Amino acid sequence: MAKKQKTTTSSGTSIGNNSGFVKFCSFWGIVIAVALLIVTAIFNAVGGNLGIVGTIFDVLAKLALLVAVSIPAYNYTRGKKIGWKVTYWVALILYIVCIVLGAIPWNK
Repeated sequence: MAKKQKTTTSSGTSIGNNSGFVKFCSFWGIVIAVALLIVTAIFNAVGGNLGIVGTIFDVLAKLALLVAVSIPAYNYTRGKKIGWKVTYWVALILYIVCIVLGAIPWNK
């Protein structure tokens, strides 16, 4: 007599689980961040400044990395106690605020 095989499937969905968008943001976030670091180092060595263009690319790199990290981090907190979720949202909001405040040219 043949044994009956049991098949299990996962019906749970997660946001951004191996999604193309997260992979896209991960790749381009790293590429833009590295390019910006190299170009900034070169400009600083010769006494130059990237100005607003550098700020725009810096914000784009940080936002791409934010998406690439925040979606898997959210998936990590799913199913955990409320303290984990509160910590996630507070950290996410503070990170976004720091990106915005870092892009504002403050007069010194």
